[in-house]
Amino acid sequence: IDHIFVSKNIISNNYYGIDLGDSCEKFTISHNNISNNYYGVSLSPSVYNIISNNSINNNYYGVRLYYSEHNIISNNSINMNFNEGIISIGNRWDFIQDNHIINNGEQGIYLDGLYNTISGNNISNNGQNGLEITTISNTISNNIIFHNYGDGINVDADSQKITNNIISYNTGSGIEINSNSNTISGNTILCNLDQGVRVYGTSNSLSGNT
Repeated sequence: IDHIFVSKNIISNNYYGIDLGDSCEKFTISHNNISNNYYGVSLSPSVYNIISNNSINNNYYGVRLYYSEHNIISNNSINMNFNEGIISIGNRWDFIQDNHIINNGEQGIYLDGLYNTISGNNISNNGQNGLEITTISNTISNNIIFHNYGDGINVDADSQKITNNIISYNTGSGIEINSNSNTISGNTILCNLDQGVRVYGTSNSLSGNT
């Protein structure tokens, strides 16, 4: 099944608000109000989809990406979900950009995938880390990561590029690195309750941060 548009619906009180499985690709999910489901939106697995301009609020999980590839998640409001705003397991080559990911109960984004790009998001006031990364080789850039109840970014995997983010007023460290060969450059890191950057690991490069 491909090239389907799902738009301008109110979807609530289901196990899956929207679920795209392995026969689905090139869906566009936009301008929906998705609330009070167990998973607001789930891709498991699915490829080449666009999830944009939705309100995904008050679900148990906001967006679940499970072994999916080449998806774009953009310009959504992903707020006040009980667990993660976005949980990504085994995903590759996804773009998560320009979303408001605010007031979720656990991580704003939990990322256990590789070669993904997280850019231009507002990740604020989440109940644990703003962003948790557990798999290699992702790019994190130009995000505002503010006042999360943990670290702004927590990195437990090698070879991340973390550039040009504003990371402030988190209750843990601005960035905590527990891995090797990461590049942290051009970030503004201020007023976090613990360290600005805490590093455990080798061959990490830190430059041009303020």
